[in-house]
Amino acid sequence: MLRIQQAFGLVAFLLAGAAARAQLPVYDVEFLGSVGTAGAIDELGRVIGTGPLAPAAERAWVASRSTAVTYLPLPPGRMSSRVYDINRLGQIVGSVSSTTYADASFGGVAALWTPNGTGGYTVQELGKLVGDTGSVAKALNDIGDIVGFSQGQYQRAVLFTAPSGIVDLTPTGAFDPVGVNNARQVACYWTRAARLDLGTMVLEDLGLPVGSYSSTRAIAINEAGDVAAVATRTSTTCPREAARYRDGQGWQILSVCGSSNGPGNLNDIGDITYWNTTAAYVRFAGFGAQRLVDLLDPFAGTWNFFSLATGLINDQRQVVLSAWNPASGQQGTILLVPRESVGTVTCTGDGAFGPCPCANESAPGAFEGCEHSGGQGARISASGSEVVGSGPFALHVTGGPALKGAVFVQGPQGPATPFADGRRCMGTPSVRLETLTLDAQGAATTSVDVVAVGGVVPGLTRVYQVWFRDPTGPCAQTSNLSSGLRIDWR
Repeated sequence: MLRIQQAFGLVAFLLAGAAARAQLPVYDVEFLGSVGTAGAIDELGRVIGTGPLAPAAERAWVASRSTAVTYLPLPPGRMSSRVYDINRLGQIVGSVSSTTYADASFGGVAALWTPNGTGGYTVQELGKLVGDTGSVAKALNDIGDIVGFSQGQYQRAVLFTAPSGIVDLTPTGAFDPVGVNNARQVACYWTRAARLDLGTMVLEDLGLPVGSYSSTRAIAINEAGDVAAVATRTSTTCPREAARYRDGQGWQILSVCGSSNGPGNLNDIGDITYWNTTAAYVRFAGFGAQRLVDLLDPFAGTWNFFSLATGLINDQRQVVLSAWNPASGQQGTILLVPRESVGTVTCTGDGAFGPCPCANESAPGAFEGCEHSGGQGARISASGSEVVGSGPFALHVTGGPALKGAVFVQGPQGPATPFADGRRCMGTPSVRLETLTLDAQGAATTSVDVVAVGGVVPGLTRVYQVWFRDPTGPCAQTSNLSSGLRIDWR
């Protein structure tokens, strides 16, 4: 993976999905590879997608800032796969097939990939309705629901994970689920966008925008229940617009009309991506619509976005889309990273890196370590630059137990293993950078020269965590660890 990034001065960056909300992001560019098309991005910046890999025309992959493109494993006898969604736990859904395309029409079967705790994945086929030829899993949430469709003579919307087995959702009126949130609301790509409540099995027709519209087709849903959709006008010459439905407000039209306009996705902080006639846009909460290309750092070089590359955005305001660089010749999937982002979060305590020692998991997507006696996990972040010698650099911890002793520790990347009441992702030898006392809010910042004390040189990869005392912790081990932060020093 090639990183294209420019050094910058000290910035205040809060890692937990809050990508400098006080100002518009300026984006650095990371080239993930010539690997087909991205399908989704999660809150840790893990990107999934599908592309050709001989002998198959379709193979599913996962990649991130710190991990090169990795092709997902196949069940025995299968040769192709495609993916559609990833949740905060790193679970991925899609389909697998014994033919070169993982299409339900050609015998493809819905599949679930689950992280195995050692950097790989296990794969499980989810089945199909009796008598059907195939199936596809299109979306999943963080609480165990997986939705998609089963293919026979017709496509039938299904819930794959009901206690009684696969449930046919077509009696509710649902068709082609495209997303499901933790409130168990399913967005359906229908002639009129709809939300299905999996708790009550009631389908809500979201209707049409005010004006001359013939349909609204859902594309994505967020945790607030907002739905991104294509709004189709009655005009045949200028038919499509990007739109968003929000409870209490109804439909909001985001773009002008065009033959190919429409949304990419939307995150949980109010941002939405979309294609508007000739360019990829993001409507940022609090800032309005912005062309993505205008937000690239000049030092990132010239990148041209593929036509109709709407982009997919997460809560850290990282965006993945397809592009090419005429100077370098690179062409494929790129990840846009807000310039304030330092390092890659790792070793979170939400189960994504394995279970916490005594079921003391923290909230999904909070970027915290395993829970301590205060009922939450501690979170590490950094400010400054990953370029050695380019300026000030500091490590920060928040959310720890108040007034307890803590040590900022550096080490080589290692497997996620249980340690005290938390999980450790550092190998040996480790370096104790600085010993401090957490303040009344459970926070602290390094005052030493982290680069000098840690012996950091360009090309070195190191993981950082905070080890702190917690005498009354949930696992009775008297100490715990924050989440981890991986930095690829340059």
